[in-house]
Amino acid sequence: MVKKWGYSLLLSTLMFSAVFCAGQDTESSVVAQPVTPQEKISGIHASKIRRMLFAATGLTVVVGCLYYAHTTFFKDHGGTDGSQDPLKDVNKKRTGSSNKPSGSCKFCNIIDKEVPQNEVVPKIYADTDSTITIQSTNRGQPLVMPKKHFTDVTKIQHEDKDYIWKIIEGLQKLARGEITTDVTATDCFRVEVNNGQQKAGQGVFHTHWHFFRGEGTATPPVTLSQDKQCQCLPPSIEASKEGLVVIEKKDKSHYFIFPKRHISNIMSLTASDTELLWHMVEKTQQLAHGKEFNIYINTGSGKADKPIGTSKNSFIQEYPHLYWEIVVRDATLNSPQYSCACCFIVS
Repeated sequence: MVKKWGYSLLLSTLMFSAVFCAGQDTESSVVAQPVTPQEKISGIHASKIRRMLFAATGLTVVVGCLYYAHTTFFKDHGGTDGSQDPLKDVNKKRTGSSNKPSGSCKFCNIIDKEVPQNEVVPKIYADTDSTITIQSTNRGQPLVMPKKHFTDVTKIQHEDKDYIWKIIEGLQKLARGEITTDVTATDCFRVEVNNGQQKAGQGVFHTHWHFFRGEGTATPPVTLSQDKQCQCLPPSIEASKEGLVVIEKKDKSHYFIFPKRHISNIMSLTASDTELLWHMVEKTQQLAHGKEFNIYINTGSGKADKPIGTSKNSFIQEYPHLYWEIVVRDATLNSPQYSCACCFIVS
């Protein structure tokens, strides 16, 4: 802070001195000539006017420099009260859970508008402070991703929970047609999140959430009164302290994660569920045990209009209740140091 303001004041002083000296030089360059009293009075007035003009110009320069320093400083630091929105200007600093390898993450390059000339620039459907929605250059479906660089879902920490909600919000806007894309609004869709390259099919090592529009039947939302318990889940299963229910399907490789509180589907989530979403991510990380994995979130039942990467084209919401389907793959999750040159093709 001191360094930035010091440079600005020094620049202002130098520019003001230059303008003032120019005014003095202009006056001293006039050759003395015999003048009448009236001409002398006129000359004094003209000299005062010149000095006032030069002073005004110098003051304008000083104010301009100080204003530039003020706006630049507070733009970098979030606000006049010293606070900083954790999801604002994230492009400037990619520190945190997973650092961006310089110049190698294709999605970070898109976010930073630094895509090399020899690479394809995908369509950008939406660009907010915290997320960006683009078109996959291979299969054409939309992708929603955080602007902060996370190699995969396992790198998201509690302090990053707001990003989870912002991603969900972006998916909701896609489903409602609030983001203009080549995909029409739908109440039947599948979300897929791939984590790991060898078996899970992750092509770009910057977590991104695929949105696949479906042609099929939407699952009608189930609304409950305050005094009625959710009957979607077996009553014998107890929820964890975080309010989650985990059902293991087979061989500790296939799980369903439910919130105990009834939520019909992903469209029913709100910003107040941010902590719940974090617990679902945290539970997913625990179940993966360092292995590659896929997350599937179905809303409605049908057939996707685009080929779905590691899953079948058809999908079904098996319960009228929000859940994440976790499939753990038989491969160790390794975080690469860079993205391959073909990442857009396979993503």
